[in-house]
Amino acid sequence: MSLSPVSEWFDQLVRERRSIRAYRPEAPPADHIQAMLGCAVWAPSASNSRPFRFLELASPAIRRHLEQAMIAGRDRLLAGTAETKAMKALRNRIRVYWRYAEFMFQAPVLLAAGTVRSHTAFAEHLTAAGLREEGPQPETDRNLSLGMALMGLMLKAQTLGLGTCILTAPLIFMEPPQALPGQPDFQIKCFVTAGFPIEIPRPPAAPAMETFYRTI
Repeated sequence: MSLSPVSEWFDQLVRERRSIRAYRPEAPPADHIQAMLGCAVWAPSASNSRPFRFLELASPAIRRHLEQAMIAGRDRLLAGTAETKAMKALRNRIRVYWRYAEFMFQAPVLLAAGTVRSHTAFAEHLTAAGLREEGPQPETDRNLSLGMALMGLMLKAQTLGLGTCILTAPLIFMEPPQALPGQPDFQIKCFVTAGFPIEIPRPPAAPAMETFYRTI
């Protein structure tokens, strides 16, 4: 069965998306960012709670606050690896992850993506009634919703000629994650950069279907 033009266009859109770490200096138009967020908000969520949030980190002071926290975390991790041959690979890995993360402070657009506890989840009602033990399900639901919102945001960016990159490594360097001023209920789960790409990385090899899907 042949695919419709729209279906083929979507397949191409998904295949061509890349994680972009080098951007032109100019900021994307504000309506591009709004369009990206407008697609993110349609992501499904438990009880339609929409627990995901995006904060644009435009303030130089906030960016410096986070960068300093990352630098302190990197130095702490490096200091914890003794100068021995056994630790050399780990030190190198710390430095590699740092190089892949530090670019975010030069990105034209930097978003903190996270979740809030916007309602009492079904599992939490059951726990409160003594019908089940407290578990990770509510947090899992929130994380799934954020992940789907992020995909909508990134694919819309792709249609606008923008590149994006999701970063979780900064939270390892900042551990415990730094609270953002005035956002006590916001839990950062990742950062997202966006801008007009300078270069497009080569596509990775496509994984074999059987590596991630099977029928049982």
